[in-house]
Amino acid sequence: MSHNTQWAINPTVQAMMPFGAEMNHAVMLNYKRTLSDIPYTAISSVVNWDDPYNYTVGNPDLKAQSADMVMAGLSLFSNKINITTLYAHSHDRIYWQTFRSAENPDVFYTKPVNISGQGVWGIGAEWIESPLRWWKFKLSGRIEITPEHTTIGEIHYGRTRMKEYFYFNNNFSFSNGWGGMLNFNFEPTYRTLDRTYHAVYNVNGRIYKSFLSDNLQIAIDFTPVGNRRKLDRYAGTNKVTYKYTTPVQYVGLSLTWNFAGGKRVDVDVVDGMQDYRETKDNR
Repeated sequence: MSHNTQWAINPTVQAMMPFGAEMNHAVMLNYKRTLSDIPYTAISSVVNWDDPYNYTVGNPDLKAQSADMVMAGLSLFSNKINITTLYAHSHDRIYWQTFRSAENPDVFYTKPVNISGQGVWGIGAEWIESPLRWWKFKLSGRIEITPEHTTIGEIHYGRTRMKEYFYFNNNFSFSNGWGGMLNFNFEPTYRTLDRTYHAVYNVNGRIYKSFLSDNLQIAIDFTPVGNRRKLDRYAGTNKVTYKYTTPVQYVGLSLTWNFAGGKRVDVDVVDGMQDYRETKDNR
């Protein structure tokens, strides 16, 4: 039995200063240090075969990946327009490296290893608007720029990569308890090291009806259109492709009863600061 216990102190510092004649603008600064969880598959010694020529195995000596992140934001017109910039630097990055089997040269396997740290720059913008009394939307986009500078298995990666995200979220609130949501998400194809992550998109929504002073809600959730992730990597000179083939189409029915009591308090929430999430690979 192997043990892999790791500890870290992860501080977070946030500062915000409003400005303007009506104090409806604000600048924000955020620093945080994170320590990522290690997936069980990354430290397990169990061999998982994908096909007769490819398998994956974990690494019990793996170190957890950490990152330092600085984010600066500008919020205008009571959060209607938000601009966010970030710089993040990761440490002990986890990379699933491809090796050739010593017993059978026709068999390749991937195993997670720690590689050198890497920096990423990002900028994002959001526009939050309510053009009609019953319609509110948020249109947002973000781009991340990653200069690669690392050598893995005698292969040097020195290109500058770009990753983009686009979101269009809509909320509708009508009379007599009717309402709904309709969201569009799109991530174009991007590349990192020897991986190619093909484009994904998704359209999902909700239609609901509230009863009894909004205590009871019946809702239909649906996803009519979407494209799941497809990943290409190389095992030697051979390209290996993974694709999630489960249909994305979905329809669900939910029934919700809200319990309320005590004193009601209205809280103003700043909506707009974008978070940074790195795609985790397990191949």
